[in-house]
Amino acid sequence: MKENIAYFLMWIFSKIDKFLASDEEKKLFKKCALRVNAHIDEECEKLHIKKPRFVIIGLISSSISLGECYGANCIRIDPLKEGDYVKTLRHELRHCWQWKHYANIMRWTRINLDKRVDRNQYWYNPVEIDARVYAEHSVDSNIVDIPVDSLSAMKENGSLIEQMWIIANFYGDIHA
Repeated sequence: MKENIAYFLMWIFSKIDKFLASDEEKKLFKKCALRVNAHIDEECEKLHIKKPRFVIIGLISSSISLGECYGANCIRIDPLKEGDYVKTLRHELRHCWQWKHYANIMRWTRINLDKRVDRNQYWYNPVEIDARVYAEHSVDSNIVDIPVDSLSAMKENGSLIEQMWIIANFYGDIHA
């Protein structure tokens, strides 16, 4: 598997020159790819998940996302956004773990909470809080273990963000 990743990285590096304008951008792409490659096996092992089939080092259009997860088998990390690549990797791999163990909550969150509509709905939902806490502290908080019915009720009565903010503070979420 390491050989495949090394070959893929060499292919990516050969293509980067065609897509990026500056030498600085090229360096950031390479730095990100090498950091992700150096840590992905260990991080997947900690979470007891398979390595995502697709790990994309690429640009993300969202202004608030350093990375994205597209189900249990695909993550993307934006090398041009400020941030710690390993923490971003851990955050996105935690989402892969969430898809494996809490797919119903992941689906509910995707359907009911839209970061384009309300940034707080995105920031203070159990999926994101759990991923941020895991990425920052490498601890299992199981914040996502909240029944979907309870999440729906909190959203309907307007208390979801307040309740999630309390949980985020309890776990020491630095962004709360």
